[in-house]
Amino acid sequence: MTNDRIWPGILIRADIDDTGTIPRTPLANSPDIPISGAQPLEDPGILTDPESYDQVYDYDVEAGFPTYAYMRGKNMADRRIDGEWSLFYAAPNILLYPSLWQQNQLANGTGDLNPPFWIEPGGVAATLDAFNWVMPVELDQCSMIGMAVTPEHGNSFNGVTALNDLVRVLAENGNVAQFNVGIVRGDVPDITSSVHYEQGSEAPRVDIVTIFKNTPKGSSYSIAASTPLNGRTLSASGADTQENTFKIASVDLDIPALWAATFNYELTFGSDWSGIPDGAGPQVEIRAELVMQSDHPLYALGADLDLDVASGTLRTAADGWALHIVVAGGFRTVCADMGP
Repeated sequence: MTNDRIWPGILIRADIDDTGTIPRTPLANSPDIPISGAQPLEDPGILTDPESYDQVYDYDVEAGFPTYAYMRGKNMADRRIDGEWSLFYAAPNILLYPSLWQQNQLANGTGDLNPPFWIEPGGVAATLDAFNWVMPVELDQCSMIGMAVTPEHGNSFNGVTALNDLVRVLAENGNVAQFNVGIVRGDVPDITSSVHYEQGSEAPRVDIVTIFKNTPKGSSYSIAASTPLNGRTLSASGADTQENTFKIASVDLDIPALWAATFNYELTFGSDWSGIPDGAGPQVEIRAELVMQSDHPLYALGADLDLDVASGTLRTAADGWALHIVVAGGFRTVCADMGP
């Protein structure tokens, strides 16, 4: 059983459904790292409007051009809290170890890397002077990492090099969040992209899962990493898909410490858009999921039991206990302008 509690500080949500309960699933879909694109928000104060707190803002990042990003947080404690915002970026990576981004801190328009905040109990605050950024031209996607640093809750990523520690920090600290996404604009016929993976300093068992969402029927896909894993490469492909949302997975991977690879993926759209809601564009997400037996120290974090992708049956360990999984990291590619 988990000892669920409400985060007693500034909450930066892991996704739109995050209510501040700790531990949480460390997703990388934070609505509290809004990106306004090539123009700053006309009225940044809208970010603190109660009606906008549950809104996911559109985003658009173009390499080589100015981009404006914000941060937002809610005080879950019963006292005023003072602190500083910190925002970082990284090249697309499934697992965001601090070595990949800690040197890439962004500053606001006045050059402040750590703009201060103070938030009353129950209140919501946001950066009004946006973080300014020009995404390097060699990147076509990005990952963002945001923190609300206070005297009680600082930067818990310091020294993290192992997958178990990365999952623990993201699950047990409500003042940190990630936003990992690549945007495909325009009426394009397919997605072609890549994302990097680094295992870190330990070798826990991992599933690599690809989730296709809002995909037209009759599509074809492929995903592959050319770097051999224990003597074999990882790849999967399919054609003439018949589901709008589905997933594929390489399961129970014993990945050695320091293994690294680039996953390249392609999705060519079919012509049957039936079953996809209006305005919902296709998405591809590649995840790393930590696989845990009952004696794993993070076993209680695996709220969702792991089902075998092919059979739909429960996967169990040798001792008969159900295997648990917890999301360790992921990266999404979203087609913002396409739909039925």
